[in-house]
Amino acid sequence: MFKCEKYETSFGEIEHLLDDVLIIRYDKINRIEEEHVKSISHYRDKIIGDKKYYAISDVRTGIVTFTNEAKQYLAQERSIQNRRHLDIVIVSNWASKMEVQLYLKLFKPLVDTQVVRTVDEALDLIEAHRNMS
Repeated sequence: MFKCEKYETSFGEIEHLLDDVLIIRYDKINRIEEEHVKSISHYRDKIIGDKKYYAISDVRTGIVTFTNEAKQYLAQERSIQNRRHLDIVIVSNWASKMEVQLYLKLFKPLVDTQVVRTVDEALDLIEAHRNMS
């Protein structure tokens, strides 16, 4: 079911694209604080509830970094990771893609994470993931 509801936030916007797909667009800041992560969690609960979902992070405006406090919050909130089917990061260019892929190799996220260049590529990955499940 197609939703396309948008919510403005202090760091950009969250778009509820499909029943179980959220796009987080970081277009106002590139440094994510603990308060931003909590805000994302609040909107996710409001929009999706407690069901599993696909998270698309659109960082085409620049690489997003998380403060230590934000990372610590995410590490402690295991339910956040258990609720995501797949994480997808949208980047603007080849260099950014390489940078994100290096970060993923070094820090090994608990949720399978893919890097793409467009929303359409992200949605294709989600469709392929659904077909494999």
